[in-house]
Amino acid sequence: INFLGDPNLARASVIAANNGPATGTVSFFAGATLIGTDTLDNDGQASISTALDLGNYSITAVYSGDSNVAGSNSDGNLLYNVSQATTTTNLSITGTAVFGEPLTLTAAVSTDGGMPEGLVSFFDGANLLGSVVVEDGMAALTTSTLGAGDHSSMVAVYSWTSHYAGSTSSNQYVSVKQASTDVSVQSTGSSTYGAPVTFTATISSEGGIPTGTASFFDGAILLGTSVLDGTGQATFTTSSLSVSLHSIAVVYTGDSNFTGATSSTISQQVEEASTNVGYFIDGPVAYGDPLIVHAEIASLGGTPSGTVQLFEGETLLDTATLDQYAIGRA
Repeated sequence: INFLGDPNLARASVIAANNGPATGTVSFFAGATLIGTDTLDNDGQASISTALDLGNYSITAVYSGDSNVAGSNSDGNLLYNVSQATTTTNLSITGTAVFGEPLTLTAAVSTDGGMPEGLVSFFDGANLLGSVVVEDGMAALTTSTLGAGDHSSMVAVYSWTSHYAGSTSSNQYVSVKQASTDVSVQSTGSSTYGAPVTFTATISSEGGIPTGTASFFDGAILLGTSVLDGTGQATFTTSSLSVSLHSIAVVYTGDSNFTGATSSTISQQVEEASTNVGYFIDGPVAYGDPLIVHAEIASLGGTPSGTVQLFEGETLLDTATLDQYAIGRA
């Protein structure tokens, strides 16, 4: 009796004492357990294929005999060991290597000892990406979580089972690019001098929600910088724009996973602020004494500067320069 390797093929040869042909059947036993029976062929041989569980076995073959040849047992017991089947795991990676885009990691687990079952765990270096059940020797994981940059230690690890030894794939390399971004800017509309105007920048990407900062420019002049919120937006409010037409743009600096970008410009018109004029007279005064008129200029846009003129009818009486409080005296 001898074993010819996986899948545990046992074969027995029966030789009659008179060298004549033997017929009948041969039964194979692992210890006291019958593991199979086969009919002798024309060469006096019988074989079975069986899947033995892990362990050490004492195999015997028992010939039943026929009308001309007496039955017999094999000479001695064949000691046979069934150990875990070795496995090989191969990893392939498909998809677009851009941050936020899905990549599919596929592990193929093969063996000469059947069809492995169990789990495959996928790693980016020491970082576990996920574990997937093996079906028909395959396991696949789709992920969009790889950060931009080089990933040189992508592996698939097949966990051993009672029948199959574990194995690890060779390292695979993936270079994930930063996701591109689009930047747009809006304002609350036209404004008057001194009144606050708010600009809102929106940073969008198919890769997810960018982080970082957005800088607001009036032409080449930096107005200010704001941090993006959890929706990819940033706002900036200013009251310092002069009376004119302004070209506003936003520059997003990017982060580790998203590229920087610049918005198109929008026009922001700032109009002159309206004013109110009030005055009072020091008095009463006697004939010939000087008459002092106090004029105060008020505006929601701030404190006006410049001059104020005093008229009697259409006759210009005097001109005074406004002080730091927008008050002129004439």
